[in-house]
Amino acid sequence: MNATAPKLLVVDDESVVRESCTRILEPEGFEVEVSASSREGLARALADRFAAILLDIMLPDQDGLTFLQELRRRGNQVPVIIITGYSNVPSAAAAMRLGASDYIPKPFSPDEILGAVRRIVPPVAEAAPTSAPGAVFAPLEGELLFGDEAWLQRGAGGTVRVGTLCSRRAAESIRALQLPAPGATVHRGLPLCALEREGVVEKIASPITGEVVAINPALAAHPELTAGAPAEGWIAELRPTALDADLRRCRARTPVLVSGDELAARRLAAELASLGCRATLAADEGAALAALRGGGTPVLLLDALGLGARGPALAAAVTAAHPEVRVIVLAGPSSGLEREYREAGVFYYAVEPFVDGEIVELLQVAYQQPLAHERPRRGVPGLPHWVRRVSVVNARGERVALLAPRELLQEGSGVGRELIRALQRRALPVQIALGYGELAPLEIAEAAARHDRVVLLVAEKEAGLAGSLRRGGRPELAAAASGKATVLTVAGDVERLDLRTSVALAEHLTAELL
Repeated sequence: MNATAPKLLVVDDESVVRESCTRILEPEGFEVEVSASSREGLARALADRFAAILLDIMLPDQDGLTFLQELRRRGNQVPVIIITGYSNVPSAAAAMRLGASDYIPKPFSPDEILGAVRRIVPPVAEAAPTSAPGAVFAPLEGELLFGDEAWLQRGAGGTVRVGTLCSRRAAESIRALQLPAPGATVHRGLPLCALEREGVVEKIASPITGEVVAINPALAAHPELTAGAPAEGWIAELRPTALDADLRRCRARTPVLVSGDELAARRLAAELASLGCRATLAADEGAALAALRGGGTPVLLLDALGLGARGPALAAAVTAAHPEVRVIVLAGPSSGLEREYREAGVFYYAVEPFVDGEIVELLQVAYQQPLAHERPRRGVPGLPHWVRRVSVVNARGERVALLAPRELLQEGSGVGRELIRALQRRALPVQIALGYGELAPLEIAEAAARHDRVVLLVAEKEAGLAGSLRRGGRPELAAAASGKATVLTVAGDVERLDLRTSVALAEHLTAELL
């Protein structure tokens, strides 16, 4: 077997499954190790480095969910594919929530198991050289998917490149970049990197969760590349941990472009394609309205020069029929009719937005999903408003507690409020305890005695970009829980996080409890 072949671990008590996986995968360039025992397989997974694990749920000595839960608790983010004959039981959803990458019912065909593995890790012939991780990246398709201001592009090798798009003016003003380190884990919705401009730090949220395989080495000296094509301006290459779930939160940008000039329309569509947008072309009002009726397209671009005098009437008709659609007028210096367009209720009238990259910022604002801002709820006078403990009984019947020190989670605002809401929406039994003070070993030990698992949430101001999350830290606190504790460390001042980061962080804490 080639020493560089990606190594897989199959954990299943059925010999026919272990033999089938070996027979199917080894000829395709994979090295396959097998185990009939959950506990033995877990020990192997923690002691060695595997490209992926194929795991049965129903194992005699320890079920696969416990295996997966312990693997993640130890900080091991290796991709896991669930293989089981029990395809309709709740354990399938539970496994995906714990970070399984895929789910395949028995009996499976060779194509099904090989396809699932190849979606995560390539055979040796397709793998990038280990001496230069991230140097070889073949995108599966040119289209980008977006999570707010960040984009992602899937690669043939199972990794994903992520980045952001800036206007040329904004990219040229970048003074420094704060980038993640290879080997670190970034989380969907939490900071991937930060762009430092004159007195301003802009955090870019990652569109997916995954381990950093490589960062773009050119960005340190040339941050202006973030205004370029994805092949040049990507930020990091990630190995995703729950790609399918994360992809459901991202979307393609598919605006409708209306122009009376076919050549101009094709030129503009090519410009949009370089920005990760797949435009639908329309020549008149009827075609535009038909395209918009298809749904999923909240943005309409009007070529003012190509439409001439009929442009404002078309804009008025569209905004009357679809008030939710954001109409951007692409005008030239001498287009005229600006007043008429504005009276038609357009979202923005832009003069030559492709020249300096202003179109990037316009599309970002047009596609951004607003978050509902609410006033902080006032607590009862004289009572503490810091969340001390959140206890929940999850769908598997586990009693899980999250403990936090003072000044980390508020009951009526920020991450604390969003966490409580997220748990209440799931209609699970939840208990909230308020209090002050730092976490003490005795308190942690008491919580561990009453719960199956304990999550300790701590903060460190120097742990990274504010709002970023990592496993581990404070081993003296974890020791008090007798092996039941998971420590999550948040960087920075949690109560000063913006609403979007607070919501994303609350989602990750909720997933940890469930």
